[in-house]
Amino acid sequence: MKTKIGCGVATGLLLGCLVTIAGVVGLTIYNDLPVEFEAGAPIVPHEDDDVMVIGFSNDTVDVTAQRSASGAPFSILVTYRSGKKPRHCIRPKDLDGLLDPLARIVARRTVPLPGFPETWPTELGLLEIKRGAVDFISWPVVVRQARDGRIAVKIYDSAAEVDLDPRVLEKLQRLCDPP
Repeated sequence: MKTKIGCGVATGLLLGCLVTIAGVVGLTIYNDLPVEFEAGAPIVPHEDDDVMVIGFSNDTVDVTAQRSASGAPFSILVTYRSGKKPRHCIRPKDLDGLLDPLARIVARRTVPLPGFPETWPTELGLLEIKRGAVDFISWPVVVRQARDGRIAVKIYDSAAEVDLDPRVLEKLQRLCDPP
């Protein structure tokens, strides 16, 4: 004996499943509870070959490094807020040695959010590392520097002091500069 399910019931079941899945994914992607970063653990773990897009933006420059396949070179676009002519270039698959330190930013310790801007007063920019041009699980990272040179990042409602040399971000901004 066959059981027939009416269109309304089937549609209702499908919509219910989709809403449940969207809710679970939403809670997984954005959890507004602060995260405790483990010392030595990557902030947003990526393997070099997984990284397809790196975006960096601050008050003077926007940098986009993009590729479409693992192991391929990166196409870089640098635009300037001053109106200076944009630059485009191609860089090797390791981004001239920048890919590894950017893909594996490691936590030193969790830092409290109250007083974060005062302790880390200089905003170096926003950094986003993606596994594709459209990546549903990518976190924009606010990168800040303390007066003594230490670097910290803020991701949503969590922050950590990290092991990142600020020269990496400076070099990223100059990838397309003439030699």
